[in-house]
Amino acid sequence: MLLMTGSDSNLDLVNLQQKMKSDEEFTAALMDYELKELASGHLAYAYVEGINIGSGSVDAITASHRAHENDRQIEMVVSSGLLDLAFFLPKLDQKTDNP
Repeated sequence: MLLMTGSDSNLDLVNLQQKMKSDEEFTAALMDYELKELASGHLAYAYVEGINIGSGSVDAITASHRAHENDRQIEMVVSSGLLDLAFFLPKLDQKTDNP
């Protein structure tokens, strides 16, 4: 998981991990954000297959650019009590759009 997006803010997990002094601090900050945004009724999670927050990137966007052509991007959205999952192949889509 690289990024969480709430109703009016984002939590860049790559950047957050670099700022936190311990795993416990990181987990507490992540859970606080998640609980607050779930209570507001909207939270989206962004995953990129094969990329993790400890990838050495500066932020979630930079980390997602490290994905391989066939790596899936998954977006999970919790909104109004419903769960929506979307799967993408962004690098492969870019390649077919711009041959």
